[in-house]
Amino acid sequence: EPTRTCAGCGQQRPQSQLVRLSVDAAGLLVVGQASGRGTYLCARAECVDLSVRTRAIPRRLRTAIDVPTDLTERVLAALAGG
Repeated sequence: EPTRTCAGCGQQRPQSQLVRLSVDAAGLLVVGQASGRGTYLCARAECVDLSVRTRAIPRRLRTAIDVPTDLTERVLAALAGG
């Protein structure tokens, strides 16, 4: 299985243990599988909070983007549901 790096903690993990984030055509953050440039997060609140504090998500996606305030809940739900 391929490994990916978490944008929060920087740990490499199997892709199935991470949640993918990407930007849609409207410029909104998409949690889960979608096409285009993406980044990955562990499904842990600490990783989401760290990635938001360090602005790692916009940097890795290479675009200015507003990170939603409910990102932690969306990331946890995405991994639980899929």
